[in-house]
Amino acid sequence: MQHKENNLLILIHSLRGGGAGRVCVFLANGLASRGWDVTVAVNLPEGQRWLEKFDSRVTVEQLGSRHARRALFPLVKLVRSMRPTVVLSFNYQLAVLLPFVRSLSGIPFKAVGRTVVALSEAARYRSFWQRKIVMPFVRRRYRHLDLVIAQAEAMRQDLLHRFSLRDDQLVVINNPSEIPDKAEQQESEMVQDTRPPRLLYLGRFKPQKQPRLLLDLVEKLRGREGFEDARLIAAGEGPLLEQFMKELRARGLEDAVDYRGYSDDIEALFAEADLTVLVSRYEGFPNVLVESIARGVPVLSFDCPSGPADIILEGVNGRLVAMNDMESLVAAAAELLVSLPPQQQVRDTALRFHPDVILDRWEEVLG
Repeated sequence: MQHKENNLLILIHSLRGGGAGRVCVFLANGLASRGWDVTVAVNLPEGQRWLEKFDSRVTVEQLGSRHARRALFPLVKLVRSMRPTVVLSFNYQLAVLLPFVRSLSGIPFKAVGRTVVALSEAARYRSFWQRKIVMPFVRRRYRHLDLVIAQAEAMRQDLLHRFSLRDDQLVVINNPSEIPDKAEQQESEMVQDTRPPRLLYLGRFKPQKQPRLLLDLVEKLRGREGFEDARLIAAGEGPLLEQFMKELRARGLEDAVDYRGYSDDIEALFAEADLTVLVSRYEGFPNVLVESIARGVPVLSFDCPSGPADIILEGVNGRLVAMNDMESLVAAAAELLVSLPPQQQVRDTALRFHPDVILDRWEEVLG
């Protein structure tokens, strides 16, 4: 097989859901539409929710290794077969294998990693194995990649100063967001005028996201005059969901929280929302905030590492508050709900994340 130009292999651990899968589909389909030969290799076979979203021009391969440490030789075999010019990993544990794969396969591809969280921050909450064995290895090996894509500036700074990467190895490429058409936007504006305040949480229920604080937020907000009927719409799944539901019942917040389960219909969720909230310990680049402002719905978030500070323009499309400062969070929510920023103003701040803009940047970096 000849070594083709613009022959891209994307590695991803799982397609079962979440922002990484969404961006993987976007990038694979977008580059395939621009003439790239794109193959996506998936490590975990179960729960491939995003699989059906790929364009017919994208080839999908199953590594079936389950754990990154077992993927080396399947990757070597795949690389020898397809002879890519670029290999891009959406998983940091797979990314550190790329220099080994290049050496063992004899294929001189460009090795690119993409980080989805601030790695040093995420490591604080991982297992002993992750903290003491995996992360030190990643720190040593990441510098051998040709390029590392950071989703946010704070993530780039983390890699620069804590992982000893060179400045010329690091590029920031934010995640994209579709911009709804004007008819959908106008309908949303008409609905917003007649309903009581609605907060939206759309995401996973896991420790990183601190879902218990969502209950604190809606409970404290309803204790303020004028917000007695405020409600939280919550959508998503995760390991803390059962605990979240038990606690809301224990607090008597059944009338304050409307849990919707997992939903692919984000347009309907944002159409109901006045304000999207995020209370995470850390993030990478929280897609939900961009999806929200693209629909004219302002956002409220802790100033966590990393991502929200790249998206939120203070007072223009939402508010940032100090980490875990619940009093400031509640006050900011009340202030925003009393005087919501104009929807068009909020939407305009999402244009820098337009898919064409982001895809141009990816093509520039990978080409």
